[in-house]
Amino acid sequence: MVKKIGRLAASADAFVSNTDRWHTSWLNNAGADGWCLYADGYKRAADLLVQHLETTYDVNTVVYPVLFLYRQYIELSLKDIIRDGRYLNHQRRQAPAVHELRSLWNEARPIIKKHLADIPARDLDRIEGLIGKFSELDPTSEGFRYPTKKNGEPSFPYDSPAVNLKRVADVMGELSALLRPISDMLSMCRDLESDFRSGRR
Repeated sequence: MVKKIGRLAASADAFVSNTDRWHTSWLNNAGADGWCLYADGYKRAADLLVQHLETTYDVNTVVYPVLFLYRQYIELSLKDIIRDGRYLNHQRRQAPAVHELRSLWNEARPIIKKHLADIPARDLDRIEGLIGKFSELDPTSEGFRYPTKKNGEPSFPYDSPAVNLKRVADVMGELSALLRPISDMLSMCRDLESDFRSGRR
């Protein structure tokens, strides 16, 4: 019996390579520049959860991971923009060590305005408004993860707003449609700048 249990445990190990390629993923796919891939993954996971809601219990339990996943998508997207912007500004290409979305946007917006002057101000205002809603709900990225704050108070008091997850998914689709081209264009600018600095132009 002990041998059978041992073999079962070994075969049930999720973190091993196997021949089931459809369900096997390699964690090193992203690499050091995989911020966009990580961000897309968090958004995609949230989208899939929302698409498969079936019961009231589903809605009232997955609301927290869904909102965290969307928030994490925003955070990583902004940090990706900032990393490229810092490089273009001749600074060290690294992400800020903060989680506050407003702080990240306050650094990202001037970068976008400087290096992508064709982006309409109304698009930047819309992005800022959508990010602001998430920032109001969960400023530090803890409210969607824990039921209480560090001081023991509820993460979301009794008068917190209701959340329609279908509407949130739609809004995140809009936000993604605004952020993704910005990220792609800044990435292209970074590559061109890198070629210029290395003397390949």
